[in-house]
Amino acid sequence: MTAVLEGNLDYILFVYGLGFVLLAITLLGLPTRVASPLPWKWLGISAVFFGLSAWTDMFTLAGGHRAGVDAMRTVFFVVGCAFLVEFARTCWSAVGGARVGRWVVVALLVLAALGGFAGLRGLDATAGYFLVLPGGLWAAAGLWRYQRAGGRHGRPLLLAAAAMAVFVVAECVVTLKAPVPPATWINEESFLSALGFPVQLVCMALAVPFVVGLWLHYRALLREEHPELVERRGALYEVAMLASLAVILVAGFSATSLVGDRWDADARASLLGRTALAAAAIDPDMIETQTATPADMGTADYERLREQLTLMEGVSKDIRWFYLMALRAGDIVFTVDGIPLDDPGHVEPGTVYEEPPRGLFEVFTSGGDTTVGPYTDEYGTFVSAFVPIRDPVDRRVVGALRLDITATQWVHSLALARAAPILVTLLLCLIVIAAYVLQERLRLSALTLGESEKKYRTVLESMQDVFYRTNLDGDLVLASPSFARQYGYESVEDALGINVARDLYVDPSDRDVLLARLEAEGEVVDFEVLVHRLDGSVIHGSTTSHFYSDEHGVVLGVEGVLRDITAAKRAEEELRFTRFIVEQAGDIVFWTTADGVFKYANRMARETLGYSLDELRTMTIHDIDPDMPTERWPEHIEELEEAGVLTFETRHCRKDGIIIPMEVTAMYLEYDG
Repeated sequence: MTAVLEGNLDYILFVYGLGFVLLAITLLGLPTRVASPLPWKWLGISAVFFGLSAWTDMFTLAGGHRAGVDAMRTVFFVVGCAFLVEFARTCWSAVGGARVGRWVVVALLVLAALGGFAGLRGLDATAGYFLVLPGGLWAAAGLWRYQRAGGRHGRPLLLAAAAMAVFVVAECVVTLKAPVPPATWINEESFLSALGFPVQLVCMALAVPFVVGLWLHYRALLREEHPELVERRGALYEVAMLASLAVILVAGFSATSLVGDRWDADARASLLGRTALAAAAIDPDMIETQTATPADMGTADYERLREQLTLMEGVSKDIRWFYLMALRAGDIVFTVDGIPLDDPGHVEPGTVYEEPPRGLFEVFTSGGDTTVGPYTDEYGTFVSAFVPIRDPVDRRVVGALRLDITATQWVHSLALARAAPILVTLLLCLIVIAAYVLQERLRLSALTLGESEKKYRTVLESMQDVFYRTNLDGDLVLASPSFARQYGYESVEDALGINVARDLYVDPSDRDVLLARLEAEGEVVDFEVLVHRLDGSVIHGSTTSHFYSDEHGVVLGVEGVLRDITAAKRAEEELRFTRFIVEQAGDIVFWTTADGVFKYANRMARETLGYSLDELRTMTIHDIDPDMPTERWPEHIEELEEAGVLTFETRHCRKDGIIIPMEVTAMYLEYDG
């Protein structure tokens, strides 16, 4: 099982990164549909960078640990960590916790940066210790506090909080192997060796309850705020998307495994063929002369064999080492190699092979060839091919030739072959996700548009003023129901098609004036016009109108609001008539405020007193009435308020100083408070 999981680590990392991307899409789209006080966007951005980090790690298996790729992976990981801390900080504040400034993110980044002195692996480890671990636990505490504080539909977030807490512990404690304690002892390699499966499987399993809790929280909010959006069709789309992804991932895994197995078989056959070809070039008689002791060194046959192996290594750049071996007294020993004498990989003749791979003894006993690995011996981890060298006469096995390829190189080449189906799977997954997102947006747009149209229709049907729309010829093409009520039609449908200039305006030329002003100003406000009702009666109208256009900017006609101002016109006329009567009255009429300041005086008052209206408005009653001093005014106003109307005699002083005896009838009035 361990070998199977380790052999499919690239696909596990691919699915792991895809899970982060799906989580990011969910989190970044959540605030656009429901109102939530939690800052999901920061967690969504964090998930994007964690997904990119996982995918970069996947491509590292194929491309090798190159400085640029490793640096990019570390950058993605650290940036994702920083956004996770930002989510935790803002989430804690949003649920009523203490407000902490962004200095905490900077401080944790500085602490994490100390691991950079131990290289990129050290930075990876300290970023987990000082960013992901505190940030994730802080965020989980914020989700828990949201539910405890009575947040809307917060119970599902308890599941998400628990999953997040365990997830960050697994993700951060079991980090990449690095020269930074405790990553030196507790890391992904030791975890895989101890438990037999990669830690990414644990993290993927923990992501499931987190997403479930988040999804239940989101659906509850959506059902409360937009119940019309929670429909069977939307659930079917979600199920179809998840089912499609599941089918693609299973098919992708099968295709990736098939491609990988085929490459592995072909590569082993090729390695074995090359080993057999090299073995055929070696003289068995020279091998039989070797005693497998240090005494062989310097002999002609030994040096000739070394020269052959050295030449073979020179033309086989992908082969790490060439060895000749023999079976002596039940032990497999090294006889000749082509490795430079000062290379740590060089072994002296007669050196016992302490940890031979399974199947090597059968090469000597049965005479069959084989490939083994990846396996680990005292010299490293390799994939090796072993081919027997036989005596041409009696067909005895006199030795064996071994070719080594490092396991790292083998794994990289295998991962490179598996990368193509993984990329195709990724592309198909992204197409399905994009199709779902597009379909969901179209569905929600249609539902939202339907709701908007419903509200628009409700507004049209309930509005008292008339909304209208005409084409360029002036024919009515759309109107609110109030049009029928205001102009005496049985229904709006009966009114559609009438020409407003011919059938509605008393003076058809008013439409030409309106159009001219629209051409000049773009919009006309409170344009007054006389209009006919169906029964022939005339009402006063006031319209605010503008041109309306199609999506290409082509003007299609005029639309606006038409208000019946007949009552206002009548009231205005009555007011003018009343003012005319008061102005032309033979008696003196004037109005003052409660402080005695003049507000109005009619013609007779102005002529009698000799003041203009503007002059009087700067004066008080005390300036013209010597019998009403300022100190007596409050008492007079109080008496007038109680009586409502008072008649009394007094004197008024004209502008030229002449005193006129007057009989005054005063009324106490309140207007607009």
